Amino acid sequence: MITVELIERIKNALADDEYIRNWCVQTFGRPHTVFIGIDSQNLPRPEDDYPFIAVLADGQIRGTSTRGVSWEIMLAVGVSNREEVETDNVRIKTGFSQVTALRELAEEAIYTARLGKTETRAAPVIRDGYPDFIVQFSILIKDIKTSRHGMPG
Repeated sequence: MITVELIERIKNALADDEYIRNWCVQTFGRPHTVFIGIDSQNLPRPEDDYPFIAVLADGQIRGTSTRGVSWEIMLAVGVSNREEVETDNVRIKTGFSQVTALRELAEEAIYTARLGKTETRAAPVIRDGYPDFIVQFSILIKDIKTSRHGMPG
């Protein structure tokens, strides 16, 4: 598999996933938007593009001494929600848990696509920007090759 094909398969897995679509429609009243690449000068807009899932970057490990090709795909998910629930001495910003749920749904869609040995490795980071909640994470995908002739991939 080549990187362009992998990104295409990830895009399809994220865009076509009915669990993600249904959850976003039930939770936010509209389906998610999938981005392949983000323009830092023209970021997704909460009023038009949220909730979103974005493929931010891809890295690759390959060589004659490895038994395959590995990719690290950087992704982000984002939701916008001003709702806050307060009980006794606890305040919960609803978007905080929603962005985590969307990240997990995105991960599951990629795992389900069976692109190779897949794992989530990077810890999520919440960007400060209330009411917008954005989590970045990475997925590692390893495509094992049986042939050791030439460059893998």
